[in-house]
Amino acid sequence: MVTRTIVGIAGLIVVLSLSWLGGLPFLGLALFAALLGGYEFYWMLRTGDFHPHTVPGLIWLALLVLGGWQPALLPLQTVITLGFVIILTLSLFRIERPLHSFLATSAPALYLGIMFSQFILMRQL
Repeated sequence: MVTRTIVGIAGLIVVLSLSWLGGLPFLGLALFAALLGGYEFYWMLRTGDFHPHTVPGLIWLALLVLGGWQPALLPLQTVITLGFVIILTLSLFRIERPLHSFLATSAPALYLGIMFSQFILMRQL
């Protein structure tokens, strides 16, 4: 229990320090956390007998997070639209349950990508 407490305090210090610094260190932290959470989300979906497109989903998630960093270069509407088109096209080539594949790929990318991009936008205020 003591080890968990020490690791938790050290992690909190790192997260708060990077949040206070802002800039690229905070972007790196947000991108790392989003990709790690996305990978775990896709792993849970695969375990539940869904078949998401993991790599394209993680790329879409990263682009959504980066869109929060530079909204002028990666507008949210453009990233969402292109992501939907690409994932829908990939899912249509699935023989079994293409709609499940589409939804299992889109939901984690949108949920985590937009949430973390909003964290970055709030930090830039």
